[in-house]
Order: sequence, then structure tokens, then C-alpha cells
Amino acid sequence: MVANSFCVQRVLNRSAEGSGSVGLESVSDAAARNAYGFGSGEHVGWKGVSYGYHGNNGDFAFNDGTKPYGGESSAFGPSWGRTTTRSDNQDNDGSPMLTVGCGLDADTFQIFFTLNGEMIGSASKTVLPGDYAAAVSLHAFGDEAVINVGSAPFLFDIEAFCASP
Repeated sequence: MVANSFCVQRVLNRSAEGSGSVGLESVSDAAARNAYGFGSGEHVGWKGVSYGYHGNNGDFAFNDGTKPYGGESSAFGPSWGRTTTRSDNQDNDGSPMLTVGCGLDADTFQIFFTLNGEMIGSASKTVLPGDYAAAVSLHAFGDEAVINVGSAPFLFDIEAFCASP
């Protein structure tokens, strides 16, 4: 990844228990690429080499690849998903739409997250060197996500962030 890469996952929680996880997943080898996917039931940060911000509890979860399952997690930021319904940020059917951003400063290997355009912070763990892809796991059928890697404007001001010391 290039220095200060950023992507946004816009999450639409239509199910009653809607939530999810967003972050980065290693794509450095075939085993890493196959750790997740449709039907795996896994959230970002639980398997392979991956790092994720979880909506159900606001935790940051990561797995450095040494554990076959589970990884480690710690308190990080606010929870999001069905717990954060906002009348000014909803789809036509009343489902909450949230914009969760994930960025990587490749100079420092620090991963950071944003929520609805506001900085949440940098995770306490640095990202291992390697090739990564944006990752999103949704909790329930009917939930949706859109990944923006720069094809549309970001809600978070990434230009100002990159220009800051």
C-alpha cells in the first residue's frame, strides 16, 4: 500500500441485529486470501493476518497469524450499527447508514479508523509488513456495505490528515 492509504466502508444495517467489522486483511498468500469470504461467519481481526474495528462493541480486533482463530481484542472506540441509529443518517426505510473509514499510514504501519467522518484514533498495534486489502464483514443477511477506495469523495478529510505532521 502507498503511504496514507484510506478507504471507506459505508455500512447499511437493515437487519435487527445489524453490525459488522471493517479493516484490513492480508492478501500476501493464498492461505490468507482464503481465510474469509461468503459463508465463513468470521469478522475482520479473527483469522489470518487481519485488523478490524468491530461495531457491536467498539473493540479493535487483530490476529497476527499466530493464532488459528480468535486473535486478540481491546477496547477502542464507540460501538456502531444498530446501537447508533441516527435520524439524520438513515436510508429511506429508516435503517442506519454509517460511514466507517479505515486508513493505513504505510510509513509507520499505523492503522486508524473514522466514524461518520470523525477520527476515532489509531489502533495500539502496528500492521505487519505485507500486502493488504480493505475488508468488511457484516453480521446478518440483509446488511449492506459499499467500499470506496477513492472513486468518490471521502467524508473524512484525508487530505488534511495527510498534510498534518
